[in-house]
Amino acid sequence: MGYPPAAIILSLVWTCTARVVTPRMAVANAALPASVLVVNELYVDHPGADDGHEFVELFAARPVAVAAVSLEFHNGSGGDWVPVWSGATGDTIRPNSLYVVGGRFVKPTADAVVDLALQNGPDAIRVLVAGVETDRVGYGGLDDSLWGEGRGAPDVDAGRSIARQPDGRDTNNNAADFFDARPSPGRWNVPRYDAGIVLVSSRVAASLPPCHVVWSVVNAGIFPLDSVRVVIADSSRNTEGVLARRITGPLRPGDSEHLAVDVPLGDGYHALVASVTHRPDESAANDTARAYRRVGDPGVRVSEVWPSPPVGCPQFMELYHGGRIALPLSGWGLRDAAHALHTLPRSARALRPGKFVVITPDSSALVRCIGGVDPRRVAQFPATWPTFNRTGRPVADSVIVVDAWGLSLDRVGYPPPDGSASLERVNLFGGGQAVWVASHDERGASPGEAGDVALLSPAPAGRLVVVPNPFHPTMGEVLRVSITAASSTDTGARAGVYDTAGRRVRNLGAVSVLPAVFVWDGNTDAGSPAAAGLYVVSCRFETQDGKTTTRLRTVVGCARGR
Repeated sequence: MGYPPAAIILSLVWTCTARVVTPRMAVANAALPASVLVVNELYVDHPGADDGHEFVELFAARPVAVAAVSLEFHNGSGGDWVPVWSGATGDTIRPNSLYVVGGRFVKPTADAVVDLALQNGPDAIRVLVAGVETDRVGYGGLDDSLWGEGRGAPDVDAGRSIARQPDGRDTNNNAADFFDARPSPGRWNVPRYDAGIVLVSSRVAASLPPCHVVWSVVNAGIFPLDSVRVVIADSSRNTEGVLARRITGPLRPGDSEHLAVDVPLGDGYHALVASVTHRPDESAANDTARAYRRVGDPGVRVSEVWPSPPVGCPQFMELYHGGRIALPLSGWGLRDAAHALHTLPRSARALRPGKFVVITPDSSALVRCIGGVDPRRVAQFPATWPTFNRTGRPVADSVIVVDAWGLSLDRVGYPPPDGSASLERVNLFGGGQAVWVASHDERGASPGEAGDVALLSPAPAGRLVVVPNPFHPTMGEVLRVSITAASSTDTGARAGVYDTAGRRVRNLGAVSVLPAVFVWDGNTDAGSPAAAGLYVVSCRFETQDGKTTTRLRTVVGCARGR
């Protein structure tokens, strides 16, 4: 919603009086508006049927007898003013207070309950006290100053109201006095006392304990706040666990104060809720702020991608869960590098530890195309499929998967496929850059099950592990070289294959994240098949500045023929 200039708000001088039942709120104002009784908020267009939801909130500048007040309606398509409500009680509307006339569904209950039967506009409504007009408002697109004041109030969508800001100000121009607002019958449109809290630190993926979160406590009202109490809790526990308590302030109107907190969090998901309390706060809408965090690696990996299937077969991507607890797939999002994120439906199943799930735009077609697929492991994607690219070097496209809170589960790039075979990921334990090889499954892909090349756990610390040994390149096998840091200073590694004379046969490349995996397809650097025999796989660990710390070697056998 819009707000008037701050200078106008600050020009009002407010003092506080006691709360009364009728009217429900009162505050003394040293600078009274010119009109005795004005429309302070108007709600006429409820989603669905309007009956019982409409209300007119009045602001009284001076004491007004309810029995003297009446409301009249003008149909913008023609006609004169028509009475819609007349006060009949002996109550008095106290000065500088709010009085609500509205239907039976208005919450909190209106001071005068009546079915107003207003229309959505362009129309007008006016207020009379003892038969004398004190205010009139043109709304819903009515700009005729004969029925409203100046230009009409802004036209708003169903479920929204028009509200004066600040409360009670009347410049005799509906367009300047009223703003698009959330309905707030019986509550100030601009709170006098309003302590709020907002999250300053961004919603990002996994953080390591303790979690550093920054909130900002804000004075969103027009009166100073002396002290504001802040409670920070972890609502994802079985019982609400309070993590921290703070008191901030004093705060002048518009001021804010940052609150940085380090909170200890265990592995898993956490919804950190910061809430503020201040008596007498008049707006609960901004009293809480949530920070979603995930500590530790949930273990979900993109394990297979089929970007170039045969004609008539759908693309798919496969997920593997290497974590310890089942995770609901409901609300997870999927996209490629270029397209918008789309989410799985709420009815989606859970992904259990050690299991695979396949996501595709057409589950029935995938089951028909690839024999032996367990349909229970296939989830159909209900939204627009991102269409994973087939070409581009060194990366053809990316697969990005997020959880229901928008936190990244996995995001990997894959190389262009060579033919119609799927790409299977080797290092499913995570860590380092994703390593892909073309599937050697006779079906062209292995959706819902581990591929022949998958490594589900890294090498032991400071070890170099090669599998299979020996390996048969002519039978479609590839050698997987798995390494883990040998010391705490290791930040990267380089690997290569050498013959027994010490001559390099194949450069396997370098990595800057450990643990890592290299693969050897049995070819030399020149692209020709290496001769059958024994070879040495050598790995050199390096520090951040490129210094070698450790060298590891192992002998492998390369077999040719069957």
